[in-house]
Amino acid sequence: MPTRKTNASRQLGNASLLPLLKQINKDLEQNYGKDLAVTNMLNDRIYQVVFSALQYSNRPALLDAAESLKFSYGLSYGQKKIRPDEFVYWREIVLAAVVRGEFQAVEYLLESARNLFRMFEKNRGDIADTLKIASDIAAKEKCFFISSAALDIIIYWIRKLDKENKKVVGQMIGCLASMGINALKSGDEAFFREICVLLGKNMISVNQEHEPYWSRLFLHWLDNSLKNASEDSIAAWVKLLDVYKKLRPGADTAFYSELLQCVSRFVGKVDDFMLQSLTGRVFKYSFLYADQSETIMSARSLALCYKSAVDSYGWNKALIVYRSLFLTAFHLAGKKDMQDGYTAIRETVLSIFIDSLGQSAAICAMSMGYFNSLKVFALWREVFVFMSKSRSSRQRADAFWRLLAEDWCRQHPYKAEDNKELLKVFGCAI
Repeated sequence: MPTRKTNASRQLGNASLLPLLKQINKDLEQNYGKDLAVTNMLNDRIYQVVFSALQYSNRPALLDAAESLKFSYGLSYGQKKIRPDEFVYWREIVLAAVVRGEFQAVEYLLESARNLFRMFEKNRGDIADTLKIASDIAAKEKCFFISSAALDIIIYWIRKLDKENKKVVGQMIGCLASMGINALKSGDEAFFREICVLLGKNMISVNQEHEPYWSRLFLHWLDNSLKNASEDSIAAWVKLLDVYKKLRPGADTAFYSELLQCVSRFVGKVDDFMLQSLTGRVFKYSFLYADQSETIMSARSLALCYKSAVDSYGWNKALIVYRSLFLTAFHLAGKKDMQDGYTAIRETVLSIFIDSLGQSAAICAMSMGYFNSLKVFALWREVFVFMSKSRSSRQRADAFWRLLAEDWCRQHPYKAEDNKELLKVFGCAI
């Protein structure tokens, strides 16, 4: 920590603080564009006022001192002149205010330093660490406006991340991750959604060497969203994942495998309806990018969850819960231009889903008091054709149902007449 020429820790008289600040502001204005040494001396006097105001718990003087700093930093920005270690002094008073629990003053100090940050690009990583400490401590006291102020500062830099070194990027994304986790743990879903929306709008590129930091952010946020059973937070997370996927379509396959593992840990522990927007999206990305063995394991896990949902809700409600999952299966069934490496996994995943649906169809038929495959499949097909709004979606759905009908008939050869009519309805070769 640099040592000031004026002793900032020397305590001033409580009654003198406000008059002193008034004189400092006047001197700053008169010195504009002249002597940098005088400006530095005046800033040191403001820091003295801050420490003294903290000692006296003099909040009016503390807030006025933050305003004086904002004025001084603004003047320095206009001149493009400021001492190289000014950020260090600012960080010291911010952390002192955080420790004292003067969070309104912290907010003012964050606001005061906007121009300062623009002049200290080389200190961005240290600034991000300071913001993280301030927002973490403030979150424990339920003072989330500090995190909101810190978020504005970090978001300003997001567009320039590709120009930063890995350490600075890690510090910035770590600050974002911490703010999101704090919001989720405290139940502040509105702030978490705000983080996701602002990040999605300002994330314009993702450097390949920065992927590990983004991966950890997504995994931590997903884990905490599921732990806190937050449907709105999961929806915001999914939208942000879509943005990330567009920027990094060929992201590290381990990332999507880890997402699948995270989802599978919570299936059956949280409400199935909350998972419906998540399972299909993550599974779709995992099929395209994740390790093939992980994708197959996930397909089996999700098929078991579907069977459980049938037992819990009945077949019709379970279909709606896992709609996005089976629409992904429709996509796979109707896809003709698969790469050679994915042909085998496509067939394996489809067979898992088909087997799961076929068993559920048998349970459904028996529970309805008859074993008429045609009626059961007609009901199921009606549900999915209704949900498949576009023509291409309906075509993929039909392809999937044909596969399902053919598989059903192979497993139930003794229902020859019903099967013949069923295959005819679905346009299969008889």
